[in-house]
Amino acid sequence: MRRFQIGSPILRSAILMVAFASPALAGDVLIVASGSVTSVTGPGLADPGLSQLVVGQQIEFCYRADCTGNTIPGGLTYAVFATGSGVVSGTSTAEAILLSTVNGVEVIDDAGGGVDRIVASMELPGQATALLEISDGTSGLLQSNALDILIGVGFVPFGGASLTGEIFDGASSVEVSFSIVTFDEFDGPIGLNYCMANSNSTGVAASITVQGSGVAAANDLTLVASNVPVGSFGFFITSQTQIFVPNPAGSSGNLCISGSLGRYSGPGQILQAGSTGLLSLP
Repeated sequence: MRRFQIGSPILRSAILMVAFASPALAGDVLIVASGSVTSVTGPGLADPGLSQLVVGQQIEFCYRADCTGNTIPGGLTYAVFATGSGVVSGTSTAEAILLSTVNGVEVIDDAGGGVDRIVASMELPGQATALLEISDGTSGLLQSNALDILIGVGFVPFGGASLTGEIFDGASSVEVSFSIVTFDEFDGPIGLNYCMANSNSTGVAASITVQGSGVAAANDLTLVASNVPVGSFGFFITSQTQIFVPNPAGSSGNLCISGSLGRYSGPGQILQAGSTGLLSLP
């Protein structure tokens, strides 16, 4: 799985979704925007998974897309699948629904020096639409209009890009400011993250990603934790049971697993983050 990030190159929120964790097919692209709610207007969004959104709340937009081959002026379009796409905030989720006139991604490379844009939209229950827009007026955001080609090679970490989002249903609107947007190309169904993480002393939330192969016989899998405070120690724990308990026992973090726990705390498995803020465990 190759990963690329737009925004500050060291920012990464810890959240994807297990709620939407159907296996992604080879060539699929998962676009994940992580940010917080900046304003809420109107009586509130009708969908129960979105009705409790308040200013300052962490939120994620996730779009699982595949290139349709359709061309638009200066770019290409991508189809967004209902399975694997949606919005998550805290313990609430709203999965995308199949509505081909709304679900889609446009990647527009303005070679004439105008505004490069990536615009992604998806239909949510309650007649709400989630809209993500990434734009840059210096034409430095895109090197090509094919998203699957750009992942890992064509984008540059362009900190000046505007990352904005909105959820609206005609009566209410929720504005979102994103700190980062990631693009993942799935070479196999290794899985997706879930749960909400709080910021640590770096000012952002740590994240766990998986590298290698999801096939056990290949014996090629590495866990990576990023945005960990420099010099801090940590180890990975595992469980088959998901949970969400905010600030357990007065801690600053959230508890995301329960039941029978396993700990990678043997020799060489208790790790210390170096100057890059990474912990890596094969």
